[in-house]
Amino acid sequence: MRPIIITATAGMLALMAASSVGAQPQIKEANVLRPAWDALSEKERGTIQLEYVVIVSEPRDFGLIVDTQGVDQSTPGSNIGSEVGATVASVAYLDNTIRNGNRYSPAKDLAFSVLGAVIGSAANKPAVSQYQFRYALRLNDGEIVTRDIVQSNPFRYSVGMCLSLSSLVQVSQSLCGQTADDIRKKYLGSTVVEQHQVTKPGAAIIEAGSAAHQPIEPSAIDGSQQSTQENVKCKLKNQYPVLISREKCQMLEGVEQ
Repeated sequence: MRPIIITATAGMLALMAASSVGAQPQIKEANVLRPAWDALSEKERGTIQLEYVVIVSEPRDFGLIVDTQGVDQSTPGSNIGSEVGATVASVAYLDNTIRNGNRYSPAKDLAFSVLGAVIGSAANKPAVSQYQFRYALRLNDGEIVTRDIVQSNPFRYSVGMCLSLSSLVQVSQSLCGQTADDIRKKYLGSTVVEQHQVTKPGAAIIEAGSAAHQPIEPSAIDGSQQSTQENVKCKLKNQYPVLISREKCQMLEGVEQ
């Protein structure tokens, strides 16, 4: 999976939330695909970033299961060591009894057999539960790829489920074929963002841009909630510059730019 485009460390978010006035907001993540994210307007992206930490992934990082095959590679356990040990010990006792002219004792024979079984148990083999599954996955561009996984339980994912290609674990179904409208419905509550200014500020925004994604600065926050302090561009260690108040920048030991 490619590195995320917009990131935030838990420590930074906690400090920023702790310094704000009012109730402590809950930090939420928005998992999106790059093409769908790019298809949104700058205003829509900014609106989502007010509420969520956005994680942008490549479409080829996920695939939809179209077929699956499995092989049971389990092996049964073996007690051959104990059986051989018990037999050898019993034969050795009988041989020693006959050669020395001693009286045969079933109790001693049993005791030697048990002792031999205990010693021979070191050569026993435990049962191994192992299953190999091969998944055929359709990527977002229509290409079909296969991935193999070996696991100890017999349960596999069903056809139609969305998996991460790197780890073969189930992810949100929306990441297989996500569109811009899907993002709008899930994170904006509509298919088209209304053309008015945002009136609800988010808890915290940490943005990291690239050549294709420049930092987006949220605009026009409700005057009754907007901080009276001047906002500045603050560089937080290895993060991209963030538009926050000078007080928060100093608190986070950032460099004002």
